[in-house]
Amino acid sequence: CRDAVESRAFDVVILALILGNTVLLCLDDPTASAEFASTSESLSTAFVLAFNVEAAMKLYVYRSGYFQDSWNALDLLVVIGSDVSIVAGFALGGKGSVVQGLRAFRVGRVLRLARYVTSLEVMINTLVVAVPGLLNATGLLGLVIFLYSCLGVGLFGTTAYGPEITESVNFQNFCNSAFLLLRAATGESWHLVMYAFASEQPGCTGEVQTPEKLQSDGPRGCGSAFAYPFFITFELLVVLVMMNLIIAVLVDSFSQVQQKRLLCFYSKQVDLFVEAWESKDKPFIGYLHLDVVADILLKIAPPVGFQGSKRKRVLHSMRPIRLFDGDTVHFRDVLMLCAQRGFLWLREEPERDIEKVRFQHDVLADWISLFPDVPFGDGYKEKEKPLLVAHFIIASHVHRFVDRKRIYWRIRRLAEEEEKQKQLQKRNQPQHLPIDIDSPPDAIADAFALLQDTGAGVGIFEDMLGTAQTVPIAALPPLPAFDLEVEPPSPALHLEVDMPNLSPLPWPPPMSRR
Repeated sequence: CRDAVESRAFDVVILALILGNTVLLCLDDPTASAEFASTSESLSTAFVLAFNVEAAMKLYVYRSGYFQDSWNALDLLVVIGSDVSIVAGFALGGKGSVVQGLRAFRVGRVLRLARYVTSLEVMINTLVVAVPGLLNATGLLGLVIFLYSCLGVGLFGTTAYGPEITESVNFQNFCNSAFLLLRAATGESWHLVMYAFASEQPGCTGEVQTPEKLQSDGPRGCGSAFAYPFFITFELLVVLVMMNLIIAVLVDSFSQVQQKRLLCFYSKQVDLFVEAWESKDKPFIGYLHLDVVADILLKIAPPVGFQGSKRKRVLHSMRPIRLFDGDTVHFRDVLMLCAQRGFLWLREEPERDIEKVRFQHDVLADWISLFPDVPFGDGYKEKEKPLLVAHFIIASHVHRFVDRKRIYWRIRRLAEEEEKQKQLQKRNQPQHLPIDIDSPPDAIADAFALLQDTGAGVGIFEDMLGTAQTVPIAALPPLPAFDLEVEPPSPALHLEVDMPNLSPLPWPPPMSRR
């Protein structure tokens, strides 16, 4: 049953019912025929029954946890009100003010749309969170209107009627003053009212009117120049200050709601990380291989995980974490890293500032106390430097660099040896040069100083036509003496070259051997 209630299909069905009920409310018309009214009432009852089934299923699944969600409480209130309106309608025959009043719960069903539309849910939650601040701002606004109403009665209570001053727009009593100032607060023709109270109306008098004359003759006083500072200061204070204060309260409430939503999302991501860790660490001992932790983080969305990122970014973010036994990390340190990343994510700050995030002392002490057997300290400040993920990253880079250099050196040595072998073979090959055997012996001796002996006491020549001729060496004149030094071939190249240890860490790193 829980799977059915929490499934996406269940939410889609409920959303379709809410939209259908909204359309039905839009079609309601008091001038409609009796047949249409009966059909509309039957459909409305069917919708209420469907919502009752939804509430019953969720109550059965979540039990007391059902009321932990304020939207569930609102849904149940709307359902109960709709049930009461249906029962009252059958009992009273669908007539009476009570039945009409209870029908208002039908409109409340439309509010359930906000639960399935994120933007509407945020706005409604903003209004709910802003209620205390709005009450305070409204109380301050009411105090300002109260002060100006009392001041208006004393200054303009006897001003004569005019085009803008009527029996309902005046300062003759507190109620009229308050309503006039509320109108001015909305900006409706307040400047015309100000000019009217500042100017002299026809037939006005500067004499002080007694209560008896006011009752008999009505207000006959003239306007006063105090109307200008009175209305201008009121508009500045109310419109520009108080209204902006109310807007500031709403903006702050919206920010709080957004922070709460993001915090709930972060909490769910942490739960996913804990579940993934527990699935790999059975029974739970708190230690996992660095490769396994990186795989877990790559499957979880930010800010806890690194879904969509490369593996080297995960290792780069984990560089301050301590390594145990050369290649394992502890649950405590990884979750602290997730908390630091989540803090920056909530504040919309770059992740490169993660090392600047510091925990509160009491919170950090409580968290560390949960793992008393696990050493804790700042790896960059401890006297005995522990092995960190950063050390592994550096060692891995060095190891790959040395491997690349070894390959480069091997290729270069092989190329040099191959070039030497080619030169040696070229110098050891017999010389075949075209000559004319009828030439004088001196010319032959000068042209062929590098004559090769075949070992049979004869030399190999090619005549001018390209035909090979064999000439006895003894028949040639003596050649000048020369020494031909041939470099012996190099020994076979050993591909395995012993390299010095370039790092104080275990070489090569344990993880790079895999």
